[in-house]
Amino acid sequence: MLDSNVVLEAFGNAKTVRNDNSSRFGKYIKMKYDDSLTIIGAKTDTFLLEKSRLIHVDDGERNYHVFYQMCAGHSSRSVLPATEYKLLSQGNTIKVNEGVDDKEEFMLTKQALNTMGVSEDDQLRIFDLLLGLLQLGNATSTMGEDEKATVDFAPPPTVGGAPTPPVSLATIAALFGVDPTLLKNAIVIRMQTSGRGSTTSIPLTPDQALNNIHALIKYAYGATFSYLVSAINAAHAIPSSTATTFIGILDIFGFEIMRTNSFEQLCINFANEMLQQQFNQQVFVLEKVRYEDEGLTTDTIEFQDNQLVIDLISKKPTGLFITLEEHGMMNRKPDNSALLTNYHKNHDQHPNYAKPRFKGDNFIVKHFAGDVTYDITSFIEKNNDSLNEQLVLLMKSSSVKLIQDTFELATEEPAKEEPKDAGGRARNTVTARGGKMAQKVTVSSIFRVGLEALVTQLAQTNPHYIKCIKPNAVKLPGGFSNTMVCEQVSRPFFLFPWFTFLSLLIDI
Repeated sequence: MLDSNVVLEAFGNAKTVRNDNSSRFGKYIKMKYDDSLTIIGAKTDTFLLEKSRLIHVDDGERNYHVFYQMCAGHSSRSVLPATEYKLLSQGNTIKVNEGVDDKEEFMLTKQALNTMGVSEDDQLRIFDLLLGLLQLGNATSTMGEDEKATVDFAPPPTVGGAPTPPVSLATIAALFGVDPTLLKNAIVIRMQTSGRGSTTSIPLTPDQALNNIHALIKYAYGATFSYLVSAINAAHAIPSSTATTFIGILDIFGFEIMRTNSFEQLCINFANEMLQQQFNQQVFVLEKVRYEDEGLTTDTIEFQDNQLVIDLISKKPTGLFITLEEHGMMNRKPDNSALLTNYHKNHDQHPNYAKPRFKGDNFIVKHFAGDVTYDITSFIEKNNDSLNEQLVLLMKSSSVKLIQDTFELATEEPAKEEPKDAGGRARNTVTARGGKMAQKVTVSSIFRVGLEALVTQLAQTNPHYIKCIKPNAVKLPGGFSNTMVCEQVSRPFFLFPWFTFLSLLIDI
């Protein structure tokens, strides 16, 4: 179990401005016990991996740890220093800090993968896939003379050194185990099937080609992460009949108010609204019932009910997520300004929604923990968690079995109930090849379903809440900020990401 945490941190944690080892995903771990209270197995569920970090990293932050570990410790000559990859150098931060050696961390990650039962050969295939994604991340695209997009994979310019030549698409295709011509066509051409079954090739613009590349990077990394979680669960698996009790630990990001708040922060803060409501139900509502049963006065016990803000975000038919998903299903260029217009129109009178004082690309949600101004830019794009069918089928046909298995696993999600609009018609659907209707995959829809299932499970448990206090903001031992600590003690649970998590003691 300790080694599984090494794997999850390598592939799911990153350096941020607030935390050198920040979890960029949520996880719920069930540690299973037998009648003698001996731990005999475990099950890990994860959700909301921050895939947008793969494409864009803010100044002073890093991408996921494993990339830097691989660049520092992998024996392959094909792996260049992290500075040679746009995905790793754009945050202008290569090292975590002086106390962390990425080369040593790479060896620990490999040892942990061995413990999880991931063979040396499969590990090499995983790192080949990651290397291919880093090389894809160096892509630039221009319009060729034949009016078709062309792509090039040149590393970012280095300071004071000779430029590194770009790799070829054939090199990347070899790492993926696919045909380079098919990979190129899947990136720069869209195949459109008519109702009569005929297929037309539509050349893409440079921006559309780059969008395909970025979608492949996010999809492939997310699929790899899910594959590793499955490997961890296989290593921890036991017959269900042998476990009589388990302790579940929910380790989740806390409430976030950043300088710029985007789609990721809305998801994170929605999760915290749901968990805060759970906390209110357990700590206030049920305790109040017990007090009243004992004849004690409860008139002075007050707490903030946050159901209104939960409805604002997720209730049909006009919740923020619901409207976002409807805009995402439209088969045209994403229009985030139109989405913002709909938000303002639908929620202008809502007590937990507000327009900014000055016109712009923002809207305000009044959360239980405070008002947060969200920037609508890229909301629709970030919510799209799908990859074009050509690239999915191509990666599934890879000559590398691990890549085949990884992409098969990623598309094995159980079918959800098809959503309906106000007239009872199916929505959030797109026409797939062969005329079938397939639901368009969105981050918010998957997240909502997973979060609702989690909250339902938590409601059946006996919870214990642990509040962790961050003593200083400079990330150094021995420092104590009296003001900072007092502020955390006085605030609600789930308010800040760096000091709260939920521990649940559960009896089956």
